[in-house]
Amino acid sequence: MSLSEIKSRILRLREEMKKRGYSHALVTTRSNVFYFSNYRTPLPEDYYVYTVISLDAEPILYVPRLELDSAEEVSKVPVIGYSTYEVERRPGECCIVIKSPLDLIKDYCERTGTKVTKLLIDKLLHKLSIKMKEEGIEFEEESEVFKELRSIKSEYEVEMIRKAVEITEEAIVSTLSDLSKEPRERDIAAKLMQFLVAKGCEELAFVPIVASGPNAANPHYTYGDRVIRSDEVIIMDVGAVYCGYCSDITRTIVTGASPPKVRQYLDAVLEAQQEAIARIRDGVKACEVDKVAREVLSKYGLSRYFIHGLGHGVGIEVHEAPALSPSSTTTLREGMVVTVEPGVYITKVLGIRVEDVVYVSKSGCRVLTRLSRELYA
Repeated sequence: MSLSEIKSRILRLREEMKKRGYSHALVTTRSNVFYFSNYRTPLPEDYYVYTVISLDAEPILYVPRLELDSAEEVSKVPVIGYSTYEVERRPGECCIVIKSPLDLIKDYCERTGTKVTKLLIDKLLHKLSIKMKEEGIEFEEESEVFKELRSIKSEYEVEMIRKAVEITEEAIVSTLSDLSKEPRERDIAAKLMQFLVAKGCEELAFVPIVASGPNAANPHYTYGDRVIRSDEVIIMDVGAVYCGYCSDITRTIVTGASPPKVRQYLDAVLEAQQEAIARIRDGVKACEVDKVAREVLSKYGLSRYFIHGLGHGVGIEVHEAPALSPSSTTTLREGMVVTVEPGVYITKVLGIRVEDVVYVSKSGCRVLTRLSRELYA
């Protein structure tokens, strides 16, 4: 990721800060820290790494001391390590001792000669809020500011998502020849995971779903010991992370002969997806796109079996803004990247879902997924 990419993001955040009267921002979540610094912490929880951004001074990334070296290798903003206890510093090591995240803000202000008048936070930390109230610092948690910024993708981001999609498609195709050998679901899941890592993905976007037969009726089933038989339906839902960006693809695969009912359900789901995709463009309400898919399924008497939203944004996180659902209040804008994934789930019988990744533009949309929507093994 280039420095200009990071600078552009920081500039957009500063514009939002000015509109809302903020002098500083404290970025605390793993995904937002990555967005503004290019450093993706391996630590599983939020609140370990922080980026402090002000209207005028250079941002600073604060990381635990043990991450200092790795952060300095990739961060596009200056990095300072911190410890919660006194340490014997290595030669040239920049590390401060803190008692709470408020100490990071104080350190930033001392280094940059700035003063906090109002602080924007992406996710509120309880202990920090207590400390700031004690010291009379005005602050607000406005996670929506960050969600909206990240919902509009740059050309670089779209390309990284497209690359993640491409590798994921290859992973799915690599398993098709194995499905006729009556493997267990977990055998296919293992091959998917191994393939993605070998192809350069740093991690999985989520635990892959390999759901065969009646297991496919559970939308968030993962995988188990069930043996995949001939003449069955399999839902394969796979996502990878490439250069920090996610993919999310679902295909319904039929082994052997396709029963007539399965063909009818699949055709209905595919029609619903295509009609919804055709509705996507800048200025259209997200809930309207969801409605289009439901109306198609209703025509076939299947809308009652569509038990989730039509889709979601995808980027640094596999699920991010905007949501494509009946309750969504979002208007689609050029630069958004969303999934479109209608499904039909017959309890304890079967499930069918097809999911593609779509880029929103002023003239319509561009489907980033290229893998055939009809796969057989």
